[in-house]
Amino acid sequence: MNELTGKHPLAMAVILMMISFLTAGILTAVLASLGFDSGTAASISRLFMAVVLLFLFRRDFDFSRSLKGFVLALPALVFVVWNIAYHLCAGIAFRPLSEAGMILLTALAPGLFEEVLFRGVVTGKIQGAGKSQLYAVLAPALLFGLIHLTNAPAIGPLSALVQALYATVIGLLFGAVYVRTRDIVSPVIMHTLIDLSNDVFVSSPTTSTVPWLIAFAVIIAAAAVYSVALIIVRDVQKKQAQAE
Repeated sequence: MNELTGKHPLAMAVILMMISFLTAGILTAVLASLGFDSGTAASISRLFMAVVLLFLFRRDFDFSRSLKGFVLALPALVFVVWNIAYHLCAGIAFRPLSEAGMILLTALAPGLFEEVLFRGVVTGKIQGAGKSQLYAVLAPALLFGLIHLTNAPAIGPLSALVQALYATVIGLLFGAVYVRTRDIVSPVIMHTLIDLSNDVFVSSPTTSTVPWLIAFAVIIAAAAVYSVALIIVRDVQKKQAQAE
């Protein structure tokens, strides 16, 4: 696994990402063939892969840093508020309370798996290879966004592109928090809350009005600026510490 810290950490990160998602996909298919519904099978597979990654890269995680970045990650809650308001204004109903367990599982699984993979492993390894803070955050965020383009066949190319942009900015935010604090727990919590704010509804709106699109663009831009500012401040602090 130490190859990730070699001369081509991003290439190795892409390979690791592909292996992780492929393994999760295969496990999902196996569980589905055993009678699990597709949502449950996918969630179990992602949780399994998260545990595997945590075990394989256990030396890279410092859980004593847990929640150190919680305050820095709080702006991610704007996406939670956005999702809830967007669905309610579109007249989308909540899923029944009887599905609470499944809703939580569906939200937690990608939050844990994707944050452990993209932030805890990929971001950490790229940074450990001597790359800049910005590179270590931006590269995994772009990979995180690109992986969402695979949803194009199901939701359409335009929706997939918007989702990819959305995911990239969220990845940028969580990556910035991670390089600042080495706290993986806070990004997992926030990621789960964001997914939960979608999953509590029976469906997603199929159309958007111009005002909603403008508001979404503003939120995305603000989150991106905030994320980059976190990285710049971190770089300045690091240089000042080295100068002293």
